Amino acid sequence: MQPEEATIQPHWLTRNEISPLQFGLSFLILVGIPFSLWSLYADHAYLSGLIEKDRESYITYIQNVSWSLSLLVIFPLFLGLSLHFYNTYPRVFQYLYDTTAIAPDKAIFLNLCKKIDRSVNHKMIPFAAFLASLLLTVFLFNEYLSNCDVISWMTNGDIFDRTCESSLDHKGLSSRGVTAFIILVILATWVLIFAIRSMLFIRGLFDLFNSSETNIRLDPFHPDGVSGLAKLSSLATLQAMLLFLLGIYVSLSVIDRLYLQKVSLFSDIGNPILIVGYIVIAPLMFFFILGTAHNKMREAKESVISIICDKIKDTLEKIRLESDITVNRQNFDYLKILEEQKSWLDKSVLVWPFDIKSIQGFFSAILTPLIAPLIAGTVQLVKYIQQL
Repeated sequence: MQPEEATIQPHWLTRNEISPLQFGLSFLILVGIPFSLWSLYADHAYLSGLIEKDRESYITYIQNVSWSLSLLVIFPLFLGLSLHFYNTYPRVFQYLYDTTAIAPDKAIFLNLCKKIDRSVNHKMIPFAAFLASLLLTVFLFNEYLSNCDVISWMTNGDIFDRTCESSLDHKGLSSRGVTAFIILVILATWVLIFAIRSMLFIRGLFDLFNSSETNIRLDPFHPDGVSGLAKLSSLATLQAMLLFLLGIYVSLSVIDRLYLQKVSLFSDIGNPILIVGYIVIAPLMFFFILGTAHNKMREAKESVISIICDKIKDTLEKIRLESDITVNRQNFDYLKILEEQKSWLDKSVLVWPFDIKSIQGFFSAILTPLIAPLIAGTVQLVKYIQQL
C-alpha cells in the first residue's frame, strides 16, 4: 500500500519494527526481572534487621503475588498480546470487507479506515488515560499508606512518611514503592488505552457491518460454520485472552487484600469497583465485538428460512384446495420434509459468530479467576451487613 493510501496506522511500536514477542520480553527483561531481583535482595536485608514479631507482619515482594507474579508473568503476556491485537485488527477488518461486501469499493473501505484511524489514534486518548491512571494510582497508594496495620516492601521507607502506632513508628514509601508507583501508572495507562481503543475498534466493526454503503452480505452456509466470520471470532477470542489475564490480576489483588494484608474488601471503595467493573466490562467487550455482525447474520438466516417458509405456505394452500386424498398424502409428506428442513436450519444456521462451546469457554476463562474473590467478598458483605 502506498503511503498516501495508509489508513489505520500501525501502533508506534510496530512502526519501529518491535514485534509483540519482543515487546513482552523487553518488559520482562528490563522491568520484571531486575525489579524482582532488587526486591529479593532488599527484602532479605530489611528482614535481617527486624525482630521476630515484625518479621511476621512484614509482607515481602514474593508474598505480594499481585505484584511479583504480575510483573514476571501476567503483564509481559498482556503487553505482547495487546500489541498483537493492535496488529491483527486491521488485517481482520480488511479481510472481512473483502470477503463479505457484494461489490467491494476501495474508496468506501478507505473512508471507513480513516474514520477508525482518527478515533483510535486520537491524541487525547493517551493523555486522558495517563491522567486517570495517575489519579487512580495516587488513590491506591494513599490507601496503602493509610493502613498502619500492614508494613510491606512498598511501605517500609520514609518517603511521604506517616506516623504509626506500632514498633515501626513510621510508614512511608520505600524506593521500591516509588518505582512500583511509576510502573503501575505506566501499566494502568497502557491498559486504559487498550480498553478505549478496543471499544473504538468495535465501533468500526459495527460501521462495517451496519452501514448501507458497505453493502455486506453473509453466507449462512460458509464452510467455517459462522457465515464467513471465523476471523472475527478469532479476534474476539484474542480479546478474551487479554481480559482473562486482567481477571487473574484482579483476582490476585483481592487475594492479597484479604489473606496477606488481612483487610476487608469494603474498607475502601477501590476493590469493589475493580471487581464489579471487571465483571461488567469484560463480558460486554466480548459480546460487543461479536454482536457487530449479529444483524447481518440474522438477516442471512432469515433469507434462507424464508424460502422454506414460502414453500410451506404454498404446500398448505395446495392441501386446502386439493380434494384427492392420495395427492394430499404426498403433500403432507412433503410438508413434513419442509418442516424438518426448517427446524434443522433454525438450529444449524447461527446468528452469532460462536456456538455454545465458545460461550462456555468464554465464561470459564473470564469468570473462573474471580470465583474465589467473589465468594470471599460475598461472605464479607454478609458479615458487614450483619454488623449494621
